[in-house]
Amino acid sequence: TDAFESAIAAMPEIIECARLEGSWDYLLKIQATDQRHHDKVHHALLALGMVTLARGMRVVGQPFTKPLPLDGLA
Repeated sequence: TDAFESAIAAMPEIIECARLEGSWDYLLKIQATDQRHHDKVHHALLALGMVTLARGMRVVGQPFTKPLPLDGLA
């Protein structure tokens, strides 16, 4: 994990990284200018020796984030 996290820390397109439990090991947020740029980052991830599978999803529309703390959570 240290080698992977160091490698992606050096990639400016990766703007967020979260380690997960379950079927997937990491969730990465990538900022790309277009599909060609996204494909380049995807291929760079696959070129890392420790990555055997990577899947991408594209955000449609403008995402939003709620401010913290969220009131009303129990």
